[in-house]
Amino acid sequence: MRRIPKKLLKALADTLPQDYLDRIDMLDIDETTDTGYDPFGLSREYLKGFMPAGMFLYDKWFRVETTGVERVPDHGPALIISNHSGQIPLDGGMITIACIIEKEHPRMCRAMIEKWFPTLPYLGAGLTRVGQVVGVTENAEQLLAAGKLMMIFPEGIKGSGKTWDKRYQLQRFTLGFMELAIKFRCPIIPTAVIGGEEQAPTFKNVEWLAQALNMPYFPLTPTFPWLGLAGVMPLPSKYRIYFGEPMDFSDRQDDLSDPDLVRNHVEAVKSRIQEMVNQGLEERPFPGL
Repeated sequence: MRRIPKKLLKALADTLPQDYLDRIDMLDIDETTDTGYDPFGLSREYLKGFMPAGMFLYDKWFRVETTGVERVPDHGPALIISNHSGQIPLDGGMITIACIIEKEHPRMCRAMIEKWFPTLPYLGAGLTRVGQVVGVTENAEQLLAAGKLMMIFPEGIKGSGKTWDKRYQLQRFTLGFMELAIKFRCPIIPTAVIGGEEQAPTFKNVEWLAQALNMPYFPLTPTFPWLGLAGVMPLPSKYRIYFGEPMDFSDRQDDLSDPDLVRNHVEAVKSRIQEMVNQGLEERPFPGL
């Protein structure tokens, strides 16, 4: 990704309300003076420049409503654990924006993303500039050790690539997030996102074509691939994000040596998120609204 001219970034940032700019200035971003980036490539300058597009999606396109964002800790390491959907990781982007503009004390939320996304031209570099990091254990440990807020989708690709018949049914969770929570004694904030499944309802994943194109999945949706690249644009389904009461496993250090015990804790978090998802589905008036 070629560096975007500073004048263009500033012009984009100037379209934001001053309150949002002030909130980004308050974020705990460890920029180095010589590059303007943090060790993972996050740039406050780029975040401000990309924020208008994010706010369009947040305010106008998905019309996001949040509940319980005050439950996200103001300081120290913490893990937001959420369900995943929508084929492209916009649910993570909406959670990140919510933590910046909805919290009384704004926080930068660093999402762990699949290794495949950074390989995409332009998109991969753009995700890095706005704070996303490749989902490997070393990155997570470094950020949590520095007291950062992180977001992990334990369903991974199986979550984001779900077909319509599996909508809002949580897939198997990986164990890694629980091992991190125990090791770094950080709270888990169970989070449910409603609306992501409707942004790109997928009727089938063409596995052989995905393998041929080196993609994690090749979805068939009402708009993709029939409309070409325009078909990637998500449908304007309404998002509702629910942040649950923190779950604390900091006293389970001895359980790290027993995968079965760790799996039990993971299932407790998964069950809580599924309950929140089910409740959110009951509260909305109609799918996508």
